[in-house]
Amino acid sequence: MTYTIAARDKKTDQIGLCMTTVSAVCGAIGKYYAEGAETVLACQAFAEYGSSSRLADFLDDGGSFSDFILHLEETDEFLSYKQIGIVRRKGDIEAYTGSDCRDWAGHIIGEDYVVFGNVLAGEQVVQAMADAFENSSTCSLDERLLLSIEAGQKAGGQNVSGHSLPELSSMLRVYDYNADPLVFANGRLPVLDLRVDLDIDPIAKLRRLHRSVASLMNVYEKRYGRDPVEYLDSDPELPELAMYASQF
Repeated sequence: MTYTIAARDKKTDQIGLCMTTVSAVCGAIGKYYAEGAETVLACQAFAEYGSSSRLADFLDDGGSFSDFILHLEETDEFLSYKQIGIVRRKGDIEAYTGSDCRDWAGHIIGEDYVVFGNVLAGEQVVQAMADAFENSSTCSLDERLLLSIEAGQKAGGQNVSGHSLPELSSMLRVYDYNADPLVFANGRLPVLDLRVDLDIDPIAKLRRLHRSVASLMNVYEKRYGRDPVEYLDSDPELPELAMYASQF
């Protein structure tokens, strides 16, 4: 009961993931995993939370995605109930949808992205997600990820036996290989990390959160890692922050 996009932007060297689901806190539990600015992936449907980190370790040790699936076929009796998607900054874009994932379930792999979901209204959901990503190439990666999730919702989103299921949580995370190493720990920390939990319309709220936070990211980035005495003496961003706060 989840749909997800993982993608990269080769122009900026960013990678990211956006997810929404009927579960209450998809941003809090370990269905997704990021290895700094190099790998983003998600394991969903009847996910085993450790599968994501084990896959990242397997790839880091030189294994391939297909080798990992073969390994799971031998060691995981419930693999057919799982769905996995992965994007690496300079390598794999892969996906697996088990044969026992509940309908509709499937994935689409594009040049720089993978979209995948289960318990959906139909294939049109992931197709709309793919189309939205491909048709927004002039936008930033975070915007393209959000547009893709919004398109999936408009195309029918989650559905069981003809009955629409509401999304209850959503998340958006982006890593930047070229981000300020002092601020973002050489890419190990996300440059954007948003989540909405237990909300009646988490995708709409994620859009609002993104619109608000994105406008302030430059302000916060300039503040992080600076000499606090110098910052407090100059106060260059405080008026902007105060003006922003006054809007609520």
